[in-house]
Amino acid sequence: MDESMGLYLAVLIILAIFFLPTIIALLKKHPQKVGIILVNIVGVVGGLGWIAALIWCFILPKEQSS
Repeated sequence: MDESMGLYLAVLIILAIFFLPTIIALLKKHPQKVGIILVNIVGVVGGLGWIAALIWCFILPKEQSS
């Protein structure tokens, strides 16, 4: 039973790291959160998408003055 508990904990940690850009974008209420979520999910295959989503979630667009 201890081995299965460790496995569940490891999977939970891996999933949290995998969705870290999405979690950050949602918590910060990023205006482009849908794009970040898509890049996070689709771009994880090569790893570059995850890195791009992580950087993107910290960059807020400048407000446009009209």
